[in-house]
Amino acid sequence: MTAAPEQEYPVASVLLGRYYHQDWDLDDPDPDTAVGRLLADSPPGTASALIPELERLRADLAPLDEDAALAALLAMHCYFYPPGSGLTVDEWLAHLQRVAASA
Repeated sequence: MTAAPEQEYPVASVLLGRYYHQDWDLDDPDPDTAVGRLLADSPPGTASALIPELERLRADLAPLDEDAALAALLAMHCYFYPPGSGLTVDEWLAHLQRVAASA
């Protein structure tokens, strides 16, 4: 990541920072619902923008170890903790891509 996350991944930054904020679980009954809510709140085409952004984010985080990848999510104000669901950061971001694609 060379630019600020908000510039590099504008839609993914909204998802991670605004929909997976500290109290995300008070807004949504499960993590997947946050993706659906973002897409419902956003203009058409948002899923088409989100999916490649998540792919770029995965590629940018791939060289990092898991702790560093988790720290990168936290730096984007994301408070969802993938290991709590038995997932690595990469697995969770790939899952978000699939959820967005099926929405």
